[in-house]
Amino acid sequence: MSKASEAMGLERSNYVIRGGVGGDVGFVMQTWLRSAQKDFPLCLVPRDLFYASHGKLVEGAVGRSVVLVAASPEDADLIMGWACVEQGVLHFVYVKGSLRGFGLGRALLDAGGIDTTKAMTVSHLNAWTRKLAARGVRIEYDPYSLYEGQERHAGREAQSDRRGSEGAPREQSD
Repeated sequence: MSKASEAMGLERSNYVIRGGVGGDVGFVMQTWLRSAQKDFPLCLVPRDLFYASHGKLVEGAVGRSVVLVAASPEDADLIMGWACVEQGVLHFVYVKGSLRGFGLGRALLDAGGIDTTKAMTVSHLNAWTRKLAARGVRIEYDPYSLYEGQERHAGREAQSDRRGSEGAPREQSD
């Protein structure tokens, strides 16, 4: 742990990671939509259209995914950050601004089974995913996972089975 995170009091004992509950949905939806709308290309979508249309996609993803919440151990309703993961796809991770850069997001991703040192699939591109890509992490952008949910992932696994290690279609033998 860095000295900066210790100075902020952000050691593991100062937060718990728990599964999301019904009362978290409003905060998750609000912060997801507000954050996503700031990034290109979603920032080009008119605000009303974005919130109406993207809001439905986000609501569907939250309903079928695992939502993990970092919260205060003294007050489970005090949310510090959250991550939404569906079958190995990172839909979104959010950490409150004053707590960013201290490993809280990484702890959420670790709890969700997302390894940021390896190739990862994301449904949203933002400053954080671009920073990982600049560090050499292979980012696979799959915005369609928001639309099709589990059917999309099952089809993708079948497609992956038909590809070689480099992602190219395998040679067919007669």
